[in-house]
Amino acid sequence: TIDGLKGYGPIQLSQTALSMAKIIKAAYNCGNKRETNHQQVFHDLLVGRDMKRKVSLFQAIASAAVPFLPDFDPQGYSNLAYACAIANVIPRSGDGTLFDQIANAIFAKKGLGNFKPQALSNIVWAFATAKISNLRLFDKVASEVIEYRDLRSFTPQALSVIVWSYATAKI
Repeated sequence: TIDGLKGYGPIQLSQTALSMAKIIKAAYNCGNKRETNHQQVFHDLLVGRDMKRKVSLFQAIASAAVPFLPDFDPQGYSNLAYACAIANVIPRSGDGTLFDQIANAIFAKKGLGNFKPQALSNIVWAFATAKISNLRLFDKVASEVIEYRDLRSFTPQALSVIVWSYATAKI
């Protein structure tokens, strides 16, 4: 249940968010086709006809995750942001959004040095897809990629996702 999320740790929260986002995306795609009755039931159960269930679920995940953000690892940050972007939900948190909280937690950890190339590309993809242009985060990712990394450690896909993210975010 949603109340059970309060007992989850950082890894479980980010994995749950990512799994639910993927399920919701699949249910949404099935619901758009309206092929069978069970697909419609599945769609309505997870997404809801007015999207309130999806928003409530991700708001609950965000509320449970925020206190643990200092304990998240790089993949946890990128999975959580990526999940929200896939689900097309921007949970509110305090005076801002979960994305603001994620960026602040990353900065509090002194940067992106522990982020693998895939996590770097996922985090900027998530922010760009959610239409959140956090200039400080994008600047830090650019510095990390240009100044501190060997570009050969990035796959062509990771580099293309990073370039796409900057273009989409108009940075």
